[in-house]
Amino acid sequence: MPNESMTRTEVTQDSARQLYGNFAGNRWIQLIAGVVGMIIISNYQYAFPLFAKGMKEQFINVPYRQIALVFSAFILFETWPIRK
Repeated sequence: MPNESMTRTEVTQDSARQLYGNFAGNRWIQLIAGVVGMIIISNYQYAFPLFAKGMKEQFINVPYRQIALVFSAFILFETWPIRK
């Protein structure tokens, strides 16, 4: 049982550090890693309209809605929460 003087945030940070270690359990490291990951992934989000026209020309018999479905699936899977 945590000490009564400890706040909820301190208990959460301590449990994260116990679970993941000092480096990975550090909230600032997690924040920076999340921002870097989103910067890397966002390039594909914003560039999709540039590739959609070329994909439509390459795959003549494929309707545009199926090409857009690929993009929708990408957005869904990149933002879907992953829990252990």
